[in-house]
Amino acid sequence: MARIGSFFKYTSGTGSGSSTPKAVDTPKLDAEAVKDALEDVGSQEGDSDTDFDAAPETPAALDNSSSAPLPHVDISKSNLKSLAPVAAENLTKDLEHVQIGLTHFLNSQFNTADALLRPHYGLSLYHSLGVAVIRSIKAAMTFEPADIQQASDALNVTVEMASAWRKKEAGMVASVVGLVWSSGSSDKSKRPDPTGFRSMNNLQRHAELVYAEAYLMKAMISLLTDTNMVAFVREGMNIRSAYNIYKNCYKFLETELEEVGPDGLRSIGVDEHFVSGALMGIGAFNMALGMVPSRVLRVFEMIGFGGDRTFGLSRLQLGGGWSPTEGLEEIQPATSKKKKPRSNSGSIRSGLDPLWTALLVTGTSTTSQPAIRTPLCNLVLLMYHIILSSQIQLPDCNLPFGQKILASELRHHPDSFIFITLHARSLQTQRDPDSAIIQYKRVMEMQKEWKQLAHVCLWDMGLCWLALGRFKEAAECYEVLRKESRWSRAMYAYMLGVCLYAEDAEGNAERVSQLFEEVPRLRRKVAGRSIPIEKFIARKCRKYSLQKSRLLLPHLEMLYIFNGLDIIPPTSIPSHLTLMNEHLSSLELQLQQARKNNPGQDELTILPYETYNDDICLAHFLKSILLREVHLPKSETLLPARTLLAKQKAQRETKEWKDVTKPNLLISQQHLKIAISRGPDISLDHWILPFCRVEMGQTLMRMGDFEGAKREFEFAVKGG
Repeated sequence: MARIGSFFKYTSGTGSGSSTPKAVDTPKLDAEAVKDALEDVGSQEGDSDTDFDAAPETPAALDNSSSAPLPHVDISKSNLKSLAPVAAENLTKDLEHVQIGLTHFLNSQFNTADALLRPHYGLSLYHSLGVAVIRSIKAAMTFEPADIQQASDALNVTVEMASAWRKKEAGMVASVVGLVWSSGSSDKSKRPDPTGFRSMNNLQRHAELVYAEAYLMKAMISLLTDTNMVAFVREGMNIRSAYNIYKNCYKFLETELEEVGPDGLRSIGVDEHFVSGALMGIGAFNMALGMVPSRVLRVFEMIGFGGDRTFGLSRLQLGGGWSPTEGLEEIQPATSKKKKPRSNSGSIRSGLDPLWTALLVTGTSTTSQPAIRTPLCNLVLLMYHIILSSQIQLPDCNLPFGQKILASELRHHPDSFIFITLHARSLQTQRDPDSAIIQYKRVMEMQKEWKQLAHVCLWDMGLCWLALGRFKEAAECYEVLRKESRWSRAMYAYMLGVCLYAEDAEGNAERVSQLFEEVPRLRRKVAGRSIPIEKFIARKCRKYSLQKSRLLLPHLEMLYIFNGLDIIPPTSIPSHLTLMNEHLSSLELQLQQARKNNPGQDELTILPYETYNDDICLAHFLKSILLREVHLPKSETLLPARTLLAKQKAQRETKEWKDVTKPNLLISQQHLKIAISRGPDISLDHWILPFCRVEMGQTLMRMGDFEGAKREFEFAVKGG
């Protein structure tokens, strides 16, 4: 999320492994589709003819439903074995019933969803998974021990159920004999079944998916709550097991599609829900691992992982109900000689894509609802195109396509906390924090069941207020977070102090000092490691103390760290620049006075105070970015690489570019050059120099100098 974290991305090469810097920084999106969706008709929940009785929607039934203790479940092997026949018979109805719960959940009716699912907890595979998901999300938001314990218990029950209902593996000899026997037979029913999925019944196949999903969530909860390295290694192995399950699911489906087609798969009970789960799992893994730097990915590949971002995105698009090529400019065929596929889980085989689509559309569902994981595939895509694309360099980002997905999901889930929040984030990306704040307030007003969800909105609202220069309103957001949220109390305390300092450094000096003194004590660890951004702010607090209660424009510094300078609207940049110029003038006057007071001494060694170079470098660095945002904002550069390159090439031929844009970008570069020249003399803020190189590279890319940009990124890799 933060640039401090993104630096590891910059200093390790791009996710694609290419040595050439890619132009990826989006034009003003067409927000009309989302606006229409927000004003569209109400929720479109499908009717169900299942045998289940929905939990009564009374205040008594729904109040704090997701906090109610879960009933004890007998997870002995004998009991679970006795439940398997009924579970297999009711699987289709279970899925349809859980889809109703998912619709409630996506429309922010969390307690209703939990009350609907809980009566069948411990009896139905997907009801148990649904309860576990709700409890896990709440535990991740609250960090309350009771919520974490409930989530762990629900996940343990789900894992045990899935484990009991998975197909037991045959012995090694039986497997080899079966493979040899079937490979010599012309009977299609006796074809090799290396993954074992063809011989499973539908419950067993779904048990594989649920087992992988529950194990992944167990790993995430453990990594967030268990701070030792043993847990990190243990959960890493569990994540690898989940990855292998997804890989086998996908290979089974791909092989069967090629050999017997959709009808053949449906004849053995494969449904669209299983297909969407396989696509979501393999797609999300490949997308995530495909963003890992090449040299790091090689280590993952040694232990069985693989990642190909384009492949992952195309599978997620299939699972989300979209064309696999719609959001991607270029698909690398598996036989390409230019680039070896980075995924060991599959490849893009365009000839099979229509068969995938047919398998998803003409499934077994008796309702008009899409596959159960379709909205989840779309959610992952939205995280990529709307959230990640504005944070780190992604050559495949496509915000217009993300906007299209968002509009579709808002029509189906008009009251969704998740999708309205994503809409607000897209408005931030378009430099419209005022409109984003309106959407965040809307979510907070309609969300009464889980107040922790409002904390997500409060964090982003705080950044929006800071971007607008409204420090009092920003401070109010972080004050609430400091009192109510347990995610990062150190960060909330620091951000509150920063806002108060920006509002009135002298008047709020005592309170700011108290807050900054708290920060080191409030730091926490994840998987046994300190959180980088908390380590960073702890150092800033020490600097504040060393400098006798003074920092240089810490609100702009933190805006940069969290990509907030990119969301400042054009109307607000002049006021930030005015403040910046005042500080630069003050710094220059202090230097002149120091030289005047020390005649005869080498001027290059005279400094007004020990950390002067830190402040002057930071001031020039921040001013450079603000100037660039005036004349060529990042919001106009977040496009797929080829589209962006064509747009920028045409732009550089215009009179406005030659007379206005280019001269001001050159001025922006001059400020970075000043910061770079003084960078080696920085005392404390050593992060500034490599990030000067990063931003110089970004500026050169926008000006079309890709060789120069590459050199700057190489300097950044080496620390500046």
